[in-house]
Amino acid sequence: SLNPDASVHTGGDRPLELPLLEKSAPGNREMGLCYLNCGSPGWYWGPLTAAEARRVLCPALEGSFLMRDSSSPDNLLTLSVKTSVGPTHIRICYSAGRFGFDSSVLAKPKLRSFKDAMALVQFYSLASLKQAERLGPLEQEIPSVSEDPAIHLKLIKPLYVSVPALQHLCRLTINRSARQVTALPLPVRLKDYLLKYPYVL
Repeated sequence: SLNPDASVHTGGDRPLELPLLEKSAPGNREMGLCYLNCGSPGWYWGPLTAAEARRVLCPALEGSFLMRDSSSPDNLLTLSVKTSVGPTHIRICYSAGRFGFDSSVLAKPKLRSFKDAMALVQFYSLASLKQAERLGPLEQEIPSVSEDPAIHLKLIKPLYVSVPALQHLCRLTINRSARQVTALPLPVRLKDYLLKYPYVL
């Protein structure tokens, strides 16, 4: 059952360390909220190195991805993705209260930015899934291009630290099917639990 008072243990619902928050005073609240949201899905792996992320992703299917702490002192998070040529790593930048993918100076103005890192990854993952539905099996062998022409990504399946809890899986199912959680005929405490993680990944 979906019980918000139950002890929930996904891979990411563990106590989170916030090692980078003290390094950058401006936007601490936004970055702190980002970390709290990252802790809910189970595909935030914390202080994983690039080499460790590569070992985890190598046997995974193309399009698998995970989020981890960035090894760069100038960035908060990194998205590690299994591509057709192997794992790659994309830094997630934080600027002016918005999160976006790192890119070249010319491409950066064309990239989308979001209020939190989860919304950023979700946008490009849903774009990848939408494109995969449009393409046939043979066409999917062609390197994918997300709806944002400035970035080429295939984000199909998040790679979990461990099996997500039933409560979290129920929450994801409701988020995917409900247009407005606040309008659902549910107790307030259940609505609050759903709204704490308003994502579908």
